[in-house]
Amino acid sequence: MYICNSEKFKYNKGYLGLPIQLNTEKLPKTIVIKNTTLQIKSSFHISLMCIKNIEENLEVENIAEKITNLFCEFTEYNDVVFENFTGEFRFAERNEDGQKSLVGMCNIKNINNFFDKVNSDFGLNISYQPTHVSLYTLNLDKAIGLNNQQDIETMTKDISNDLSKELVKEILKN
Repeated sequence: MYICNSEKFKYNKGYLGLPIQLNTEKLPKTIVIKNTTLQIKSSFHISLMCIKNIEENLEVENIAEKITNLFCEFTEYNDVVFENFTGEFRFAERNEDGQKSLVGMCNIKNINNFFDKVNSDFGLNISYQPTHVSLYTLNLDKAIGLNNQQDIETMTKDISNDLSKELVKEILKN
């Protein structure tokens, strides 16, 4: 569901997200990584904050609504936009269900400032969320939530140097 009276941001399944458009015209429809064929996603987004994890660990009434409202207020005066891919690409694997994906790490303008605001306003100590775009998935559009640095360390491996220069170049153009 779109939030902030615009079609710029979404709140869906406990995640605050930023839908983005990527030019996939010159990207292969499938790629093989670690003997696994992955297919390009049909749409793309960046999970900005995993609010459902905050809800689970915090006994504050309507915290999701409060954080979402704070985000909308924050974005009135601060751009929260996709800046660029960092050039770091990671192969993600979730053992529980065998899900796999290729993610591109990215920079989002002002997102860490928003985390700081949430921490300050609610007296929390939430770590910055690693911002990334799921590009290719084992099962069409079934991405893996990578909600903190521990998820990055335990569920992913940096494969930036294993990808073809052409693929990386095309992704980085976005």
